[in-house]
This record gives sequence, structure tokens and C-alpha cells, in this order.
Amino acid sequence: MSDILSALQCALRIVLAAILGYTVASEFFQTNAMQIGWYVSPRHVGLTAAVICALLFTVSIWLLFGVRTRVVALMGLALYLGLEIVHPGLSSADSQVLLSSAIVVLLGLPLIIFGGGKFSVVRAGWRGAI
Repeated sequence: MSDILSALQCALRIVLAAILGYTVASEFFQTNAMQIGWYVSPRHVGLTAAVICALLFTVSIWLLFGVRTRVVALMGLALYLGLEIVHPGLSSADSQVLLSSAIVVLLGLPLIIFGGGKFSVVRAGWRGAI
């Protein structure tokens, strides 16, 4: 049972890291795969969004390797919500933003509560985090 739980925690870490990495990539690059001649074009983002995206990218790499999963998942959750909801403004939050935020919260909460499992590189829990 412990092996299944650790594998599930590892899968949650990888999925959450992929979502956070995709968010960073979609913030910087605009893709159009529906037209002939698929292309990727860079977008200009503000300084605040660039700093939040850099931190979010660091969090996604740390989640992939399992470095202090509880603390890093909490930071990633806060940064993601800050980027998706607060940055464009609460008045422009549509159902897609709220749904993606709910998915990230549902993926992040088990990692915050239970940690990253035995497949993490650094497993120290909350000890030394504060």
C-alpha cells in the first residue's frame, strides 16, 4: 500500500510540475496549432509576470525532482493563483481560469498535506522550513 501511495504522490508531483511549466510557456509564447504551418511566436509580458513566471518555472523544476515538496507545492500554488487570478484582475477571471485554478488546487493539496513520497530527492517535511 505504501508503494502505491508513493507512486501516486510522485505522479501528482509530475502532473503539477507539468501544469506549472505549461502555464509559464503559455505566458511567454503564443501557439497556433490549428492553422497550416504551426508556429510559435513570442509574446511581450510585463516585469511582474516575468518575475512570477521565473519563480513558477523554478518551482516546477523543484517539484519534478521532489525538493521539499510540501513547501514548494505551497509556493507553486500561491504563485499560480497570483498569476492566473490576481495578475489580469479579478474582474476578468472567467470560468476557464477558475477551472484551471481549481484543478491546480486539487492537485496541490495532497502534496501539501502528505508530501512528495519516497521518490523525492530531499524529504525533510516541515522540519527546518520555517
